[in-house]
Amino acid sequence: MAPLDLAAGWRTGARAQTYVGAGFTRITYEETSDFAASGEDVKESATGLLLLGGVDVALSRWVHIGGEIRYRRVDGVLGSSGVSEIFGERELGGLATSLRVSIGR
Repeated sequence: MAPLDLAAGWRTGARAQTYVGAGFTRITYEETSDFAASGEDVKESATGLLLLGGVDVALSRWVHIGGEIRYRRVDGVLGSSGVSEIFGERELGGLATSLRVSIGR
């Protein structure tokens, strides 16, 4: 699974900057097997919703820490064949969090 996100948002604050955003995510999903019969391998792409929010805190002029929560939902990639069809899976995405340390201006 390889997501590509495009979002726009709003940022506020000085030392602690909070932000929220929304946009689109494009997910390419590939499911292959050495033992797959003809037509069982899957390679699909679809576009869906992206929502995000987070905070960046300046510890000094050159060092910042931040956290983000991101939600993606993409329908139409899974369920037509392969393991996703067997288990009844229909959508990709979900909730993800990240923590980062940035050095620089």
